[in-house]
Amino acid sequence: MSTLADKNNYDFKYFLILMQSVLNNTEVPLPEQKVNWHNIYDISVKHSLAGMLYFAIEKLNNKDKPTGDFMPYLEQMYREQIVADLNLNFETQRILELLSSEGIKCLPVKGIVTKADYPVPHLRTMSDVDILCESENRLKAEKIFLDNSYIKESVGEKDTSYRKEDILHFELHTSLLTAESPAYDYFGSVWDRVNFKENSNIAVMTLEDTYIFMLEHLANHIEFGGAGIRMYMDVYVFLKNHGSSINRKYIDKVLNDILLADFEKKTVAISNNWFSGSEEIDSTSDASMFILDSCTFGRSKITFLSDNLRNNKDNTAAQNGLRRIFRKLFPSFKWMKLRFKAVNKVPLLYPVFVPVHLFDRLFIRKNIKTSNIGSYFTSAESEEAIKLMGVFTSLGLEKRI
Repeated sequence: MSTLADKNNYDFKYFLILMQSVLNNTEVPLPEQKVNWHNIYDISVKHSLAGMLYFAIEKLNNKDKPTGDFMPYLEQMYREQIVADLNLNFETQRILELLSSEGIKCLPVKGIVTKADYPVPHLRTMSDVDILCESENRLKAEKIFLDNSYIKESVGEKDTSYRKEDILHFELHTSLLTAESPAYDYFGSVWDRVNFKENSNIAVMTLEDTYIFMLEHLANHIEFGGAGIRMYMDVYVFLKNHGSSINRKYIDKVLNDILLADFEKKTVAISNNWFSGSEEIDSTSDASMFILDSCTFGRSKITFLSDNLRNNKDNTAAQNGLRRIFRKLFPSFKWMKLRFKAVNKVPLLYPVFVPVHLFDRLFIRKNIKTSNIGSYFTSAESEEAIKLMGVFTSLGLEKRI
């Protein structure tokens, strides 16, 4: 289950030391042994932290800076990140104000909120901006995106994706979580707890809900595919900025209710160990290797193994593989209703639109991948699945699997 983790372990450790220097605004210590800068560069790219790596390297004396052929790429990614951040911030404010002016309550969540806690906010990358609106306003909000030259990119059970150009990407949520989450009911009532900006329909989560949702989102990623270094950074910078201001008693109660109390303890321990600079970094445990190998948002292999552990414990690898292929060919009726207005209006049209869906995926969007089809054929009894369950336990998630 290891790819990046097979590389020189000190490279990973020194990468975390470089991240410490940025998050804590400290000097960058020189490595205690020879490092492979290409490995460090590789980690940064796969965890969406290339801009932060470049920022850290720039803090070194010129004689100590690496001179590898990757440096021009690293600098380019850093500069592109600044431009993307400026554009996305401006567009986010514009979209929020448009939604608000139409009487649509809107709540920005996740990265666009978290980045404010970073010492250099533009170093916290985002693949998209997530905004929650009430379900009854979904079509009204969609019209705003479409009227502003956005393309409807994909539809999910709880969100719809809109994109314009390469860097302007929004996910419009009508629910923060799926019904399978133990926190579904809690965040289903999030509108009862938000605060609104003056004379506006733009909402802000409480600090407590921001932190609880951050943990829930992280746990969800781990459970359904893995989560990388950046999400643990988010926890560290949030607590560094707000740890003394949050209502600890309230948070503890909610985390117990949604089965994340143990997970929070393990998450905070990892975040402090990696980024505080006050203790020896653990870069070799199974949990550390799992996070390193997860890249930014996880891997499909983990998704299938986790699905086996949660839902298909008695299935053979063949049964799981065939079931997954069938599900790809024939999406759920609920999803097809969201994807196609005709199916929503006339449910009997479902079988007619299945080939339309396949044609769209194969020839229009061209986003059907066959490279991971071998991963479909896994079982809960496999050595990899058993090892993954051990990782989930070490991360405090055994009650949720």
